[in-house]
Amino acid sequence: MKKIIEKYLLSIIICFLFIAAVPVAVSAQENTNTSTKNVFKELYMIRKNGPYGGELIWRCTPIDEENNIYVQNEVLSETVGVSGDAYSGGTFWYYGFSGTLSSDTAYISEMRQWENGKKITKESINTELAYCLPENTTYGTFSLNKGESLSKYPQYIREEGNVFHTEDSFPVFRAQVFDVIVCDKNEETHCTIITEVTDRNNEDYDDWTDTSMKGVRDHIDLYDGSDKQTKKIDKFSDKLTWSTGKRIFGLKNYKLEDRDVIEVPSDIHSIRMSYDNNYPEQENTNTYALSPDLPDITSVNDYSERQMIYYNYHFYRNKSKMVCINGGEWYQVHQTEKSPELKLRKGINIIFLSGTSPDQAKKVRDRDVNGTSYIYILYWDGDEDYKITKSSDASLKKIECYQAAYNMGEGKGLFANIPVNEKTNADGKTYKEISMKADEPYIWINAVPADSGASVWVDNSSELLGGYFKHLSSAQDYFDVKVTSADGKQTDTERIYIKWSAGGTDLKNLEVISGGTMEEKYTPITREYYVKMKESSGKIKFSYETMNGTTVRIYEDRQLKDTITQSGKYELEAEKGVREIQWEVTSQNGKSVSYSAYFVGEKEEGISSETKQRASDMIKKMEKNGYVKYLTQQEGADYWKTFGAAALGEKYLNGMLGYNVLKKNFSQSTDYSAVILELVMSGENPYDYLGVNYVKKLQEFNNSGDFGMYSANIWALSALQAAGAPVPKETVEIVKKQALSETFDLDMRGWALYATSLYKDTFTDKEYAKLIQSVKDIQIQKTTDMNGIDVTGVFENFYYTNRNIMSHACMVTGLTAIGIDTGKNEWKGRNGADPVSVLEKYQLSTGGWFYSPENPSQGGWNKDAVIAVGDLYNGSNVYTRYYLTPSRYKKLLDKAEKLLAGTITEGTKREALQKAYEEAEKYADENNVTSEHGDAYYALQEAMYAVDESVKPGVFLGTAKEREQVNAVIKAIDSISSYSYKDKTKLDSIKKQYDVLKEKRLFHYVTNADVLDKAHQYVNGIDTFLEKTEKIGKVNLTKTAKIERARKAYDFLNEQQKKEDAVQKAFQILSKAETKLKDAKTADNVVQAIKALGEIVTLDSEEDIESVRAAYESLTDSQKTFVTNIDKLKEQEDGLKKLQQQEENKEAAHKVSDLIDKIGRVTANSADDLRQARTAYDALENDEAKRMVSNYIQLEDGEKIYANLSMRISYMMS
Repeated sequence: MKKIIEKYLLSIIICFLFIAAVPVAVSAQENTNTSTKNVFKELYMIRKNGPYGGELIWRCTPIDEENNIYVQNEVLSETVGVSGDAYSGGTFWYYGFSGTLSSDTAYISEMRQWENGKKITKESINTELAYCLPENTTYGTFSLNKGESLSKYPQYIREEGNVFHTEDSFPVFRAQVFDVIVCDKNEETHCTIITEVTDRNNEDYDDWTDTSMKGVRDHIDLYDGSDKQTKKIDKFSDKLTWSTGKRIFGLKNYKLEDRDVIEVPSDIHSIRMSYDNNYPEQENTNTYALSPDLPDITSVNDYSERQMIYYNYHFYRNKSKMVCINGGEWYQVHQTEKSPELKLRKGINIIFLSGTSPDQAKKVRDRDVNGTSYIYILYWDGDEDYKITKSSDASLKKIECYQAAYNMGEGKGLFANIPVNEKTNADGKTYKEISMKADEPYIWINAVPADSGASVWVDNSSELLGGYFKHLSSAQDYFDVKVTSADGKQTDTERIYIKWSAGGTDLKNLEVISGGTMEEKYTPITREYYVKMKESSGKIKFSYETMNGTTVRIYEDRQLKDTITQSGKYELEAEKGVREIQWEVTSQNGKSVSYSAYFVGEKEEGISSETKQRASDMIKKMEKNGYVKYLTQQEGADYWKTFGAAALGEKYLNGMLGYNVLKKNFSQSTDYSAVILELVMSGENPYDYLGVNYVKKLQEFNNSGDFGMYSANIWALSALQAAGAPVPKETVEIVKKQALSETFDLDMRGWALYATSLYKDTFTDKEYAKLIQSVKDIQIQKTTDMNGIDVTGVFENFYYTNRNIMSHACMVTGLTAIGIDTGKNEWKGRNGADPVSVLEKYQLSTGGWFYSPENPSQGGWNKDAVIAVGDLYNGSNVYTRYYLTPSRYKKLLDKAEKLLAGTITEGTKREALQKAYEEAEKYADENNVTSEHGDAYYALQEAMYAVDESVKPGVFLGTAKEREQVNAVIKAIDSISSYSYKDKTKLDSIKKQYDVLKEKRLFHYVTNADVLDKAHQYVNGIDTFLEKTEKIGKVNLTKTAKIERARKAYDFLNEQQKKEDAVQKAFQILSKAETKLKDAKTADNVVQAIKALGEIVTLDSEEDIESVRAAYESLTDSQKTFVTNIDKLKEQEDGLKKLQQQEENKEAAHKVSDLIDKIGRVTANSADDLRQARTAYDALENDEAKRMVSNYIQLEDGEKIYANLSMRISYMMS
């Protein structure tokens, strides 16, 4: 594939010149408001995702701010380095524009490419970011891989301001012109972007593509077209030509030329342009006649044929070009003729001469050859009131006819100018006539009107390379060429009569007379017929009639059946199973034409036992020479190794070292598709392989069913089908077209055949028959030698003629997939060699295959050859064998049922399997089971493999060293079939080894990991219990959770774990802790009761305090140790006693006070009262009680009074 792309890019480089953007302002529209403000703050042309993944950016700066004219600051050479690779401008690369608008309210409403009319509008323009360049740079390149963020290159990204970005929107090749409309507050500014070609000098153009181009040049003149004048303007004439690399007039050093250089005199109001070249008429009789399917020259490797095809394109295409001015109407400019008037307008005028028409510009092939375009930038300051007067001339000036062909194969050697002769009939009237052979009924017509503004049409024709391609019928006497005048008022018809002559290579008649039907009635100009045999007949009979002077050879599936040398009517009977009957008619001059009848609706018989045996012999040769050793001991460099082993058979996958998909650098959908297929073949789950959903990753590339270029859709279809994911119908259609395409690369066409083998119903019987025949057509049938090696039977890739084994094997693979046995007679060449013979002949004595006879001594385990041989041996294609079909889905469910019915010792695995089975079984009867529920299928398969690893393919996706590491861990685990806690150190060591495998994504290969897991759980469970017990420490209520966790950890242990010494010791600690915790909880009731007494003690607290005291006293001594607030209780009791004492003091003092009050007025008789009061006072127990006697002073005073009275009385008595 890489070689194909390199050759393709190389030929593109030779054919074309790289272009870059030069924006120039212009407006072809009328009645619009225009702004003279520079609308762009920054403007760049960008090319994202180039052929080597590079991003390219070119700066554009204004050269006329008033009119918003921009030009790139660098004319690039033919190639630009991108990440070390050569970047080539080519016809199929697309470009976009990026930048920042000056106004925050402005937006781009439309961009339009002049040449093909392609438009993009506001809705499709990204306004979130723009590409940009660092200051002082003119262009930049960088590489951004798939999935990488633009933030990797911040210097190339602009996110602030009014940014815009059009992605890769336009096909840019040669010189191009674009219209741009910028809107801002109901005001429009119209700009034009012109792309400038490179400055390569092709004066001495001479290389392997086309040496005949040397010295060829274009010649362009400008004329004053005003008032039907035709005076040449010398200052503008013969300034541009592709051979000097000059394609734009009006620029110098990325700026506008001086006014006097580009200014058109004001008295000239319109321009006419003429175009000519010095391509000579081709006279080589080996040259191809033009055909609609003439391929891009890059598809032809034979240099002489390449030159002929390339020259033909130039010859026809240079008969005319297309021209427009200021984005207006396109006009055809015929070689040596002048264009219609191109009216000038004030200011800058842009005249665009295109190498192809707007319709043809949409076709890559048509713009691949002589696509050179030219641009004139002219200034004019004349009177715009001038009006062009259109002509009423509808006459035909010239008509040329050239022999054409239905296809390239028919056209080789037919190049010829068919003279258009003037004839006179019996009435004296003149008419035009051409002579045609009945077996060559195709022509290409170049019709030139007398007035260049008139339009021409040839009835029942199609436009091709500036002329008209027409298929004539031998029953047709003439055809008409109609010319309509420029003013539309006149239409004239020129009738061209046809004189037919016998072709000399015709059958006189051909028909089916019994046993079936023929789609079309025989005519000499129809070479291919499709017949269908009646199911009941088993035979079909043809009748054919030969002509005098011809030899007719009849081939049945390529084998010569009869030779007819005499004219007459004959019959031919074909048995069921025949695919093709061919009548090869040879005239007396040696020219041959073949008529073929292809049988449609025939069922393929599959691969015969004989062919399978031939494949088996090749496989034995591989095995004898170390193929199995290669599979099992050499690391897989890519996924092809797995594909090859799977192609040979599942037994070859066992013990194989596959490709580590994590090493893959994912950048395109094909990468994900191939990895999905490898994972499927390796028994892995593509929806969840080490945490990655590769199916989802692939689906993210889906662009309306298109997954990318080249083989991307083939691989995507196969991967999605294998994964049981939805396959877009558009994808099937794309791959179907690739399978049908005769110009698609042979390798990929073979792949397309296998990919669509389950979709054969999408092909009509005719399409299918034609497909098979087209494959036969590229097989070398005649005995052919290359470098001493017989290559008869090879499928030859038209991209290159080295008869390589890869292209050949890919086609064998594709045919095998649809049930065609390439070892049968119908595929044998003239010397009996068939495609299987090629595989046999190319196989070396070492068991491998050489790539090409160019170097037959070197070879190896060629991936495509291995797959082809494996497919032949198994009678089916490897990829389609892994397609998820309803029967495959049902088969897995049946296996799962049997597993579930058996003994599954691991409960978690049974549970996982049961769950996966129930999920998958839900969809078993749905029509879309294998296109919607692949994830359920692979989840079930994964659960089954977890239960029984032996049924999984033994593919190891890694290196031999990594496999040794895995095996070492498996062996270590096997050594611990019985274990105890004393083996902890050993188990930890094995676990560390296993964890290293996890880091390397290899852990899933450890088939006895469940044993390690159980052992590790055994030790972990004990460790957990010991750790939690150790954390208990001093028991109190705060340790409740820790004690409970320790108990839970203990209860989680099995009986064997509980018998371990370490566990039993720890359990004693736990038991004691639990006992103490129980005491603590009992004591806590007293603690809480003490807390409930509160801080304030009253006489009413006596009962509560006594109750709490009683509860405390009821505790055991051990429990009492947990009553941490006993002092609080004591404080409460002391407080109560104090209150009670105070109450007693108060009562005693009150009694004393009453006695004192009872004394009353002290008299001589108060002695007893005083004594009684004093005695009572002195009898109080404490000073506090005495202080409560509030009238104590009365006692003292009474006593004093009484003492005085007593003294007086004593005195008086003495």
